This record gives sequence, structure tokens and C-alpha cells, in this order.
Amino acid sequence: MTPNPSRPARHHRGPGVRARATLVSVLVVAVVLILGAWAFMVLTQNRIEQSIRDAAATRAETIVELIQTGTLADPLPGRDPNLLAQVVDASGVVIAADRAVGDVAPFAGPGVAEGEGAAAVNNLFGENEGDVDDRSPYWVIARHADTAEGPVRVLVAASLEQAVEALNAAAPLLGVGLPVILAVVALTTWLLTGLALRPVESMRTQAEQISAVALDRRLPVPRSRDEIHRLALTLNDMLERLETSTRRHRRFIADASHELKSPLATLRAILDVTAGGPASEPRPEVLADLSHEVGRMQGLVSDLLYLAERDEARPGAPLREVDLDQVAGRAAGLLAHRTPLTINTSGLEPARILGDADQVSRLVGNLLDNAARHARSCIWLETTTRGGEAVLVVSDDGPGIPSGEEERIFERFVRLDESRARDTGGSGLGLAVARAIARSHRGDLRSVPSGHGGASFEARFPLAGHGMPTTPA
Repeated sequence: MTPNPSRPARHHRGPGVRARATLVSVLVVAVVLILGAWAFMVLTQNRIEQSIRDAAATRAETIVELIQTGTLADPLPGRDPNLLAQVVDASGVVIAADRAVGDVAPFAGPGVAEGEGAAAVNNLFGENEGDVDDRSPYWVIARHADTAEGPVRVLVAASLEQAVEALNAAAPLLGVGLPVILAVVALTTWLLTGLALRPVESMRTQAEQISAVALDRRLPVPRSRDEIHRLALTLNDMLERLETSTRRHRRFIADASHELKSPLATLRAILDVTAGGPASEPRPEVLADLSHEVGRMQGLVSDLLYLAERDEARPGAPLREVDLDQVAGRAAGLLAHRTPLTINTSGLEPARILGDADQVSRLVGNLLDNAARHARSCIWLETTTRGGEAVLVVSDDGPGIPSGEEERIFERFVRLDESRARDTGGSGLGLAVARAIARSHRGDLRSVPSGHGGASFEARFPLAGHGMPTTPA
């Protein structure tokens, strides 16, 4: 069977978040428990051995006091099967001992130094064990004492069997307890992770049903105010933006198609009329009509291409220093040859910005064309500088902008009631293109109150050298 190249390959699924979280939790707890058990065993052994050593030292000090007070007796008083004591004279003869080791040779075989101790090996007493069970190791401590007959040594052997038995008893408990604890941790982590990821699975299921034709659907938002809740809100905001953008693009395509039909239909009608007439040279008025419609369509296509490039964030031309007042003056001069309106340019003051001269000229031209379509007798063009910005203002004495429509007029293909006719009202893209150009230059374009009774548009740009790198012309 030949694989479908248009369908992406299905990769092998690895362990999910739930399994990985459970595995990591079990491994971490296992390491902690093993280290804790080892530390517990070591500390327990050390504490028991230390208590045995302390008991042996106390026993030795007690016997030394008996010697010093002259009350030493044989056998030594007291009986503790875990503490065995001998008193040995300078010649190595046992002169006093516990009953269990009275017949045993001195058990300082390992060579215990004065005041020190050593853990002796098994079979501490050699062949003659007497009544002592020496299968466990012993801790041997020595003390020095003086008598009337001469110096003696006090030897005390303490069995370490209690420490060994305690460790032997704890090991099985730890061996059984560790697997049980790890099983409980694994089960708990598995259940809690599944409960925590249940909203994610619900979001995933809903996301599978969202497509380009069903962008109105939204992901379920869990009630918990946690990271998943915020993730759902963020994704829903993203879907809202995608739906808005898609709807805008669909409307843009529909409006563009509708706008392009008008000049094309007009061109077709002119050509049909011309073709049905007498076979002669085209009349001047026909050529003028053709030129006018071709110009309309050329401008419309140019505006559409510019807005498409802006939507795709394509890089523009390099920015250079531009004299805004000179660009505005040239645009006013071009308009003066095409309209009987008065164009007042007395308010043009020097203002240099950083930008694309062609695009800035296009912005000014669009604003002037818009003013020319609505002005009754005069258009005012001003440039000035304010607080690190260059300001361009285009005003007219026309009917003005209805209240509440100040922002809508910058939308694409929007015409107000005064300019619905396509032959006089333009394509509805001029102001949208002008605002896009202003914002591409880190400025803005907005409608402002006019002192001349009509509409007034104000474009602001950063002055050259204020926050933007300068490229010499």
C-alpha cells in the first residue's frame, strides 16, 4: 500500500505526562527513602554502640573506684552478661573478675592501650571460653589503677550483639516497607495526575473539533484558578483573534472582489460599445473613459497589494530622512492641477522625519484626495513639530465626519453616506492605507476636531533622530 504523501507520518507515541510524572515521583521517593533508610541504620547502629561503650566506661570507672577505696573483691560485684570485667596485675595474672570470666585468661589480646577501646573479633577468649558466648564482637576498654601491691589494669569487654540484633530486626521491616510506600506513591501520583490532566484532555477533545469553518468554538475553561485555567483563557483569546482575523480577511476578499468588478465591468461595457460602433479610430472620450477606469483599477490593486504586505509584515524600503513639509507641498501642487478647490499651504513648517519618501507621499496624497472629494471650496494643509514629533494636518470645509464614525472610517472598504458612489467616493481603502503607512513609521493617523467646519486628519511621526536609527539619504 502506497503511503499518502499529503498526510503527515504518525510518530510512535512515547510515555505520556501522566506516566512520566508517576515514574519521576517513584524514583525520587525511592532515592529519598533508600538514603533515609541507610542514614537510619547507620545512626541507629552508632547510637547503640555508643551507649554500649558508655556503659563499659562506667563499669570500668566503678571498678577503679573499688580499687582505690580498697573494697575490691573477687568475684567482682554485679552481674551483666553483656559487660565482662577483669582486673590484671603487672605480671598478667587475673586477680579479680566476673564469675563468667574468672577462669579465663586476660582478654586484652588485641593490645588495648590505656584509656582506649577496640572492637575485638569473635573468639575473644580463645579456647577457654568459660561461661561466655563470644559469637558476637566485643568492645574492650582498659583503665589503670594503683594498689598497695603495685599497678593493675581494669579490662571491660562489652558485647556488641545488641547493635547487631537491632539492625537485623530493622532490615526486614525496611525491606517490606519500602516497596509498599513506593506502590502507594505510584498509585497516588497516577490518580492525582490523571485528575489534574482531565481538563487538558477535555480541551484537546474540543480543539480537535475546531477548524477553519468552525472557529466560533472555544475551549472549556476549568473552574480552578491555576495554570490550566490561564492556559485555556489564553488559547481562547488566541482563537478569538484568529476568528476575527479570518473573518476580516474573508470580508476583505469579498469586498476586493466586489470592488474589482466595477472597473472591469465598465471597461467591458466601453469596449463592447466601441466594438459595436463604426470602424473608425477610437474617440477621445472613449480613450479618456478607458484611462480613467484603468487608473481606478490600478490604484485599487496597488492599495490591495500594500495592505496585503502590511498584513504579512513584509519588510519595507530602507528608512531615510524625509522633509515632510516638502513632500506635502509637492502633493498639494499635484492636486492643484486636478481640482478647482483652493489649497491653503501657508501652514507648512519645516519638519524632518525618518521614513520611506514614496510611502509618505502616498499617505499625504490619500489624505488630500479624501479631502478633495468632500471639500466645498478649500483644503488646508499644515505641518509642524510638537514635543519630538512631526505633525501633518489635512482639513476641509466639507460636511465632516458623523459622530461615532471617527474610527470606522479607517476600516477597509468603508464609505460614509456622503460618498457611497464609487465614481466619486473612491475605493474605501485610502484612509486604511494612510493609517497603515503612518503606523509602519511608528506614528499614527486619527480624526481630530476641525476648526474649518469639515473633517480634519492628523498624522504624527517621530522626528528624525528621536528613537529611530538614521540612514543618510
